[in-house]
Amino acid sequence: MLTRPDGARQPAVGGRPLYRYAQDTGTGEARGQGVGGTRFAAAPDGGKARQAVDCRPLHTLAGDGEPGDTNGQGVGGTRYAVSPDGKPTGAPE
Repeated sequence: MLTRPDGARQPAVGGRPLYRYAQDTGTGEARGQGVGGTRFAAAPDGGKARQAVDCRPLHTLAGDGEPGDTNGQGVGGTRYAVSPDGKPTGAPE
């Protein structure tokens, strides 16, 4: 968890925010894994167990270089940073 410059708290791994990939709709799906060499499932144990919310994996984005960066937010309507309760922020209902 990190605190962004605006004071909001955001789930993170190693200071990098976590995203949900909109096309991961089923239990255990990881369609966003490795897409374009930019999205990677968050796996703090080295890849054996992925972090997930509601059985959907969370991802980091290679383009987020600094703590609190959210360069992938809403891009292409496919990925959204997660809030502390694990819900995608700014995603269409």
